[in-house]
Amino acid sequence: RIASILRHQSYCAHLLGPMAPSTFRSAVVPAVTLLLALVFMGQYVLLEVRQTRRDLASKFDVQINAQMQAINRLEVELKKTKDLSDWTVRHIERQEIRSAGALPVLPPAPQAPRTIVDVVKTPCPNRTGASEQLYRMHVFVFTYNRVTGLQRIVKSLVESDYLGHKVDLTLFIDNQKKTPDKTDSPDFGTSQSTDTPIMLWVRNELAWPHGDLRVHRREKNAGLKRSIMEAWYPMTDDTMGAFFEDDTEVSPLWYKWVDTALRRYYFVPNRSPRLIGLSLYRYVHDELNSRALRVDNGHRPFIFQSPCSWGAVYFPGPWRQFRDWFPTVATDPKLPWSTPSNDWFWWDSWKKFLIKLMWENGLHMVYVHLPDNMVLSTNHLMKGMHNLPPREKFELPLLTREHYAQAQAAGTDLLQCPPLTQLKVLDMKLKEHASVTDLPGATSNYQLTI
Repeated sequence: RIASILRHQSYCAHLLGPMAPSTFRSAVVPAVTLLLALVFMGQYVLLEVRQTRRDLASKFDVQINAQMQAINRLEVELKKTKDLSDWTVRHIERQEIRSAGALPVLPPAPQAPRTIVDVVKTPCPNRTGASEQLYRMHVFVFTYNRVTGLQRIVKSLVESDYLGHKVDLTLFIDNQKKTPDKTDSPDFGTSQSTDTPIMLWVRNELAWPHGDLRVHRREKNAGLKRSIMEAWYPMTDDTMGAFFEDDTEVSPLWYKWVDTALRRYYFVPNRSPRLIGLSLYRYVHDELNSRALRVDNGHRPFIFQSPCSWGAVYFPGPWRQFRDWFPTVATDPKLPWSTPSNDWFWWDSWKKFLIKLMWENGLHMVYVHLPDNMVLSTNHLMKGMHNLPPREKFELPLLTREHYAQAQAAGTDLLQCPPLTQLKVLDMKLKEHASVTDLPGATSNYQLTI
């Protein structure tokens, strides 16, 4: 429109009318033309500015909405973490003195911890003939309403050989949901009941002869993910955490292998900060890749870039780092490649978070590897939170004292722990590597929480 006016100045002369003198028209027409051009140009610029402001406002609205949603999700997680009015476990070790460094920042402990059951037994007497104990083992067992499973795992733990060491047991009992579901037994009781089968067994029969015993019961349902994530924040670097759910069972020799492995892989100079623990279970079917896991190494332990939730010992430094990193994740921790774990409900699975952390930082565990698919901890696949996988792929036989004695008589040590550099290394996709430094994420800026 402006260009047209500039090209056709006769339009301005037409506006002035035929009565104006020609000299007047010749002087005024260019000025009027320029004025009209400036007016139209100003209107155009104003329209463009308004449109630009609307576009920017729309983009900012989208970004702000996304940030607010992330903040809301984070606030929900933080509220779950800080709402400790019905939970005391997280602060059990607050009185312990760290060997070095400052105490980690934790939410303040509640003024009046509300735990329905809090049984603390006195330490057992010193045992004669015990080997040197370089660490303190804390065994954690998590249960909800499966009393038969709880009795089985505790029985197997009681009957294990602890080499004369003091080992502490802490039992975590989650409470019933407000709305019972198909996993709840009909005699589980009300949310405030203390006469459930589990509570009756705890009060009347539970005994732990190897160290301190603590029992904690929620007043409100929290779920397995939150129970595990709030169970342990190690305050020293010589305390180990052994995690078991109530559908697992251990070999009586599990601690013997763990003790050997800790002396070989943990209490050594320049230990790797990316080695996060020891797995008592050995997958024959890998659930992240939906295929068989075969390791041809003469039944020696191997290194695997994947966590284990069916019986494992985690080291204190990496677990502290995992605990500190966990609340910062406000979205579904999916992996950048196609895997069944991406379909797990992330609000139910603590393991999905650890999978993500291990993949991004080259973290790994040492897995036990015994002949005939024997393991030091197995899963009995009891009905619970998740769908049950095929039993033949995951319920494996436990190593017995008889098996171990027969192998020793034949000159074979089934609980051998060769040097770490001699172990086979597999990444999360089951690809073999020459060294743990070649694992995906091994070059990340990963640092342990001091």
